[in-house]
Amino acid sequence: RGFINAFAALSDEMTLLYPVKDGKTAEGLSARVRTIPVAYEKSRFRKFLDLLAGRLHRYFGLFDQVLAEGDFDTVVFDSCYASFRLLEKARKAGCRIIVTHHNYQCEYVKDNYRFPIRPLMLYWTRKAEAAAVRGSDLNLTMTQHDLSLLQRHYDPSRKAVFRVIGDFEYESVPVSMDREPVSDPVYVITGNLGMMQTELSLIPWLEEEYPVLLEEEPEAHVIVAGKAPTERILTECRKRGVEVVDTPADMGA
Repeated sequence: RGFINAFAALSDEMTLLYPVKDGKTAEGLSARVRTIPVAYEKSRFRKFLDLLAGRLHRYFGLFDQVLAEGDFDTVVFDSCYASFRLLEKARKAGCRIIVTHHNYQCEYVKDNYRFPIRPLMLYWTRKAEAAAVRGSDLNLTMTQHDLSLLQRHYDPSRKAVFRVIGDFEYESVPVSMDREPVSDPVYVITGNLGMMQTELSLIPWLEEEYPVLLEEEPEAHVIVAGKAPTERILTECRKRGVEVVDTPADMGA
């Protein structure tokens, strides 16, 4: 949402193709954004066949239609996956091309996919990531480390254009430093708790920062909520009395 609204602020008009599941639509977007939800209602077997064929996203066909109907000057692809086999179409339409990279994606695949999906994902991810880096006018990364990895693997001659943009909220909310202290404050940490990246960031926080929080706010209660927590996350949270909500049906509850 932050990136969508940032690009909308730089545009006169913007059309967003976005993935939708269970009929849930995008919220909190700029009024400038025209939204087109795109479902992917296929069986697991059909999705596996798509992966075998390198169909890494749901936008084939519809992207061509929207591109032909509009008068676009810039196309922004969110990740190398969304750009795969569409980047050339945007180029032929005379559009500038921006790709946002949220990781060095091959590293993410190695950490979070298992056999037999992992070798297939690695094969197509390398192709998609290389095409995105080399074929876009601008590559945006979250960190300098991501930029260095992408250059090392796909752009040793340094011909591609990169910028580190970081991560951010689409608007700043002023916080008063004079607010009254909250009694028995509750902190909630959310995310996919089955992912290696979550484990590698959450556990160091529990070890190093959670004690600091308790020193400052002894009555603080921390809740960790998300999908399929790993056994290590469960163990480390139990050791510290941190509540874990495993795969909540409704995060709002």
